[in-house]
Amino acid sequence: MCFCARVAIVVSKPGQTATPLADRHAQFPMTPFKNLSANLAHVIETLQLNKSEFANRIGIDRTYLTRLINQSIIPTRPTRQLAKIASYLGVKISDLCISPHSFKGLFAHVRGLKTNSHSFCSNERAHVVLRCVRQHHQSWLPQFERHQGQYIIYSRLLTKDMEPPRNQIVTSLLSIDGISNEGITFFLVNPYLTNENYYEAYEYSGIMYPVSDYLYFFGEQRTGNYEIIFMITDASPEPVPTLLQGCITAIGVRGGKKKIGQTSIVLERQKESVPEWRDVLGTKLGWFDEADIPEKVRIRLLSLPIAAMP
Repeated sequence: MCFCARVAIVVSKPGQTATPLADRHAQFPMTPFKNLSANLAHVIETLQLNKSEFANRIGIDRTYLTRLINQSIIPTRPTRQLAKIASYLGVKISDLCISPHSFKGLFAHVRGLKTNSHSFCSNERAHVVLRCVRQHHQSWLPQFERHQGQYIIYSRLLTKDMEPPRNQIVTSLLSIDGISNEGITFFLVNPYLTNENYYEAYEYSGIMYPVSDYLYFFGEQRTGNYEIIFMITDASPEPVPTLLQGCITAIGVRGGKKKIGQTSIVLERQKESVPEWRDVLGTKLGWFDEADIPEKVRIRLLSLPIAAMP
């Protein structure tokens, strides 16, 4: 991963209008759930339940469920009710609005049902089963509602190959983007500069688990099979977190050699979404001098231990 060159994670997906959750995260636009009605109807038919039974199992109001299915309500952003539906079905909130054909394949895949559809292909996410993770299962939804969004990750590194050696700030993009019966999902984009002097990015996806006062992230490469990353941060008590701090452990690459590396990090929540990481290279993502980052981030980062590049 070479987190020494940058660590990024991308957030995606908020919810419906006229709810505290939607209002709180209105800065993250999302496509309307126009396929929600058909997808819910398929679920109810497949599970052989009526609307009342399905609503009771999920823990939502039957009238609200009926209005969703009848399309008298078409959400445009995630809500607590949609999060409950997605969690019960074992999918992400955003999966509720994909095409009915794709959703049938996804639902069959998640539930382990037989299907004749071969068009759906899913990348498996990292999944860890621990006793303490399950014991804190009830905190998943409130912690997702509080922490979902995008964050710039800052880490302070000592670049020994510079003359004189100096501290530099490396940034990445984090997205906490969904919740399922496996945990809270995230996406990580880690830009790096190639030998040809242009930027590419390592991409990671994985699961985050809230346990006590902390958030534990386990991720793996989306297209490769040689690296797992681990990150831990504090869980903010604020309704809308602004700064989080913690550390990340990954494999650092320097001069063609791989070494285990760990560094302290500060996460700054973004008020506006970043749809494409390349659009913010040089402004939010990349290598920066300490004087070039927000003061509140710099103060917090300077209070944490520094890591040297391998």
